[in-house]
Amino acid sequence: MHEIVAAKYAEALLEEAKVTGNLKECVEDLDNFCKLLKENSQFYEFLVHPEIKDDEKINIINSSLKGKTPDELIRTIILLITHDRIEDIFLVNEEFKYRYYEHIGVKFALVKTAIKLNDEEIEALRSKLKRKYNCDIEIENIVDESLIGGVYLKVSDETIDETVKGRLERIKKQLLKKDEVII
Repeated sequence: MHEIVAAKYAEALLEEAKVTGNLKECVEDLDNFCKLLKENSQFYEFLVHPEIKDDEKINIINSSLKGKTPDELIRTIILLITHDRIEDIFLVNEEFKYRYYEHIGVKFALVKTAIKLNDEEIEALRSKLKRKYNCDIEIENIVDESLIGGVYLKVSDETIDETVKGRLERIKKQLLKKDEVII
């Protein structure tokens, strides 16, 4: 459900940014804003806190971003706040990047690993994906230690989850489906 909502916000932002000519700037600024939220948990908690009024949140966003980032991006962030969807901003960012790169004829690959891939590994992956999709590939490697090991790869609508965490979750679902009890 969250992915569907994120896709709608991303598509609306993409269309508006294409009209204003701020598409690349919106991609960079939204990505930087999401990085800021991940690095500054207090700011993120402020934005998602249900007891803090939307007006306070909007005032902080406007005073922080006005004149520094495109208005359409600010409006999108404010919409997420007023519709109690600000926690979906990371999904909006991911979906927005996919749509942006698709718009410029490049596939965007999101690669999550427990440890950072080195340049050689990224280039080897880029080469394989270029052959598979027959186009340029932009790769973002996100480190997620909770994956334990393995690789999670998302390119367009295709997802490959070969992480230890993903495998354990699939095993758990299979066992629960069979109503088996492990002693």
